[in-house]
Amino acid sequence: MWNSTVGFLKKAWIKLKGLFDDDINVDVEMAKIDADTRAADAAEEQQRQQAIVERQRRRSKRKEQIEANRVEMQKGGNW
Repeated sequence: MWNSTVGFLKKAWIKLKGLFDDDINVDVEMAKIDADTRAADAAEEQQRQQAIVERQRRRSKRKEQIEANRVEMQKGGNW
């Protein structure tokens, strides 16, 4: 969301500058902004996916520890 907002603002700025400066190729600049926005979105998605995988790994490890403790308690426990 943030990347698209930043991209929107950059595009608005380029359009405005393009009105006053004929040397600015607005279409090329817009394409660059779009590519930058997509790249930033992809990087954030990759980080998000890595965080999810890491949480799942920790959760699985903790469940294994809990199960091992439960089995150990049942083996040695004289109720």
